[in-house]
This record gives sequence, structure tokens and C-alpha cells, in this order.
Amino acid sequence: EELETSHILLECDCNGQKEVWELAKNLWGKQKTRWIKPEFGIILGCGALNIRDENGRALPGESRLYRIVISESAHMIWKLRNERVINQTPPLTRERIEHRWKATIHGRYQIDCILTSSKFGKRKMPNRVKRGTWRNVIQTENIPSEEDREGIGVLVGERAV
Repeated sequence: EELETSHILLECDCNGQKEVWELAKNLWGKQKTRWIKPEFGIILGCGALNIRDENGRALPGESRLYRIVISESAHMIWKLRNERVINQTPPLTRERIEHRWKATIHGRYQIDCILTSSKFGKRKMPNRVKRGTWRNVIQTENIPSEEDREGIGVLVGERAV
């Protein structure tokens, strides 16, 4: 089973796997830290991964973004495979895969925006956590202050929809 899972997530030639990892790598290219190529162990343990700079200092925002990107990408690859094999749907086009992946990542950003809402009181996520995670990924020019908005933003390089 481990070999099969590893194959599905990292080696399968069917539509999905290569496209999703390419999208993840391209998104990461907006960061200042180097891309850590996903391997099976990294995917399984991504929740515990901490990225550090060249001086050994922890980079919590980059670490959190990497965990989000890797876990969501792996989950999407798994779902695409299940749709194709179990549900017997035709493979998605590259454009459709890209659209779904970007929607998924943007959805995670929207969740972070909701979690920074003052309605959560003491349990709300600090805005610095959200900003640290998404600072190089989400464009927020010409957008009202944090207090006036509930998570407006667009993936860098994308048009607002």
C-alpha cells in the first residue's frame, strides 16, 4: 500500500500529479526560501516540518505556507486519482486542474481570513500569522485595512474573479 500511495502522489503519469506539483513549486517561487521537493516522507510529515533560513532561524510563515501547499496538493492528487479510478470520470484537463488547485489554495487563504475575525475573541488567529503565511503569495493592493475586510485578496499573478 505504501508503494502504491507513493506512486500515486509522486510518480503516476496520469493527469494530475505532475501538474499539481508544478503549480505548488511555481507558487513557492514567490517565496525567498528554496523549494523543498516533495518526497513521500516529506508529504507524510509535512505537518511537523519547520523551514529555517541560512542562519538557522525559524521561518514560521514560510513553514506554515509550505505545510498548507504540500498537504493540499497531496490531497488534491489523491482526489483526482479517486475521481478517475473509482468514479471512472475522464481525466481533467491541465486548465481544470490548475483552476481547482488555485481555488483550493485561495480557499485556505479565505479560512485564515475568517480565523482572524474579532468574532473569535481570544481564540482568533493573530493577523501576523496570516500575513506571515501569505505575504508573498496574496496581492492585497488597494484593499481596505484589516479591520474593514474579511479576506479580500488574489493569488499573485492571477486576476480577481
